[in-house]
Amino acid sequence: MLKPGQKNFGGFVGRKTTSSRERRPESTVPMINIVFLLLLYFMIAGKLHIDLEVTPPTSAASTPPSGNLLNIAITNTGAVQYRGDEIAIPQIELELQSDFKDQVVQISADGQADAVLVAQAVASLSKVGVKQITLLTLKR
Repeated sequence: MLKPGQKNFGGFVGRKTTSSRERRPESTVPMINIVFLLLLYFMIAGKLHIDLEVTPPTSAASTPPSGNLLNIAITNTGAVQYRGDEIAIPQIELELQSDFKDQVVQISADGQADAVLVAQAVASLSKVGVKQITLLTLKR
């Protein structure tokens, strides 16, 4: 007697055959292995630290800025100076908030100063509420 899913081939009872539509799902393990190998390769072979050398642009302005502005100087060694005293970037937000609020501030950064430090100074000044920040450039 034949059961459902079995075929009779000349007296021999065969097992159920799979049709071409019924496929086993393909394993994603080999693809995941390749992705991790590529990730490992690029982590080892790639350069993870990018050195940016930023030089300030030259100025085309013919008149100097007005003299009643607050000035922050950033040296090539990374020292931040305000009114002749060396300060830290967090000190701008904590202690000097009353000096900088609603003021126009000039940042004069050395050409060899770290660009990340300049960006941190700009971010701290904008958190305090500075009205305008001017980055001084080299004269042509």
